Amino acid sequence: MARTPPQFGRRNNTQNLARGYTRARRRMAAIDGLVAIRSAAGSAERAPPEAPNGTPKDFQWQKLLEALPAGEAPRTVSRKPGRWQQRLVEVMHARPVWAFAGAAIILLIVLLRFDFGRESQAWKSVAVSHGERQQMLLADGSIVELNAGSTLKYPARFSAAKREVELVGEAFFEVQSASAPFEVKTIHASVRVLGTSFNVRTWENATQVFVKTGRVGIAPKQSSTENEIFLTPGLAAICDTVAVLLTRVPAPQEIMAWREGRLVFRDRPLPEVLAELQRHFAISIQADDRLMRHNITAQFAQEPAADVIAAIAIAIHARAEATTAGYWLREK
Repeated sequence: MARTPPQFGRRNNTQNLARGYTRARRRMAAIDGLVAIRSAAGSAERAPPEAPNGTPKDFQWQKLLEALPAGEAPRTVSRKPGRWQQRLVEVMHARPVWAFAGAAIILLIVLLRFDFGRESQAWKSVAVSHGERQQMLLADGSIVELNAGSTLKYPARFSAAKREVELVGEAFFEVQSASAPFEVKTIHASVRVLGTSFNVRTWENATQVFVKTGRVGIAPKQSSTENEIFLTPGLAAICDTVAVLLTRVPAPQEIMAWREGRLVFRDRPLPEVLAELQRHFAISIQADDRLMRHNITAQFAQEPAADVIAAIAIAIHARAEATTAGYWLREK
């Protein structure tokens, strides 16, 4: 009886098909993993990769399904992420929130430091040249008019507790009313007000204050506010570093004449007159020592420097000599 030869060809074909299916499934799993990673990273969509020999992936997958035995379906394998992978995802999602919070805190610190630094910034200074006058507006709305050769130091913004400026020279103040006192400090005295208008003038050895409106307190620099003396309109005071002398001004317009460009001297010592003329005309005016004992009473309304010097020379019986820097008064 003849024996039927074994069907090696069919068995070999089935085994080869199974191996091919296994290899293809591994390749497809790797491809799907790469596509998932690129999608999670936000990359742009791309066309599906081609299988070996240029066969489209979907077509090859369909061929493998048709080659499976009846009733057998491909199995899907899922793997849960590990603990460290899950923690990494949580940190990556939380990082933008923490980064935003950190940036907000840093910005707040910078703004606070900037604001505090602006509160404690150094004072500003305005210096008026000889022969000029200048008017300025302070942060609280107060107006200051500076005479020639004067310097004012002031903060860009006053604090809530006090308003303080420093003066060298002469200035007229129109102070706005406020709860915080307004204080003018000179080398000799401290002048304190709330809301008023007054004139402050500093010399080498004293400070003069004249009140136009309101009420002004003045005290020597080395004294406390308990010893300050209050002035009312029309009163003036001369203060050095230890005492205050009250005076009544017979002609208040004489003190305020500089605001109109006029020069008024009433029995003033020649050294003081020459110093004021130098500030007013921005020139050098010198005199012999023996002439310094004279006092001057005169008034000038915007006359040129040459005419003013000539008039003073006649009053003290001197002659005026022109120099490269200005004038020199000589004895006759």
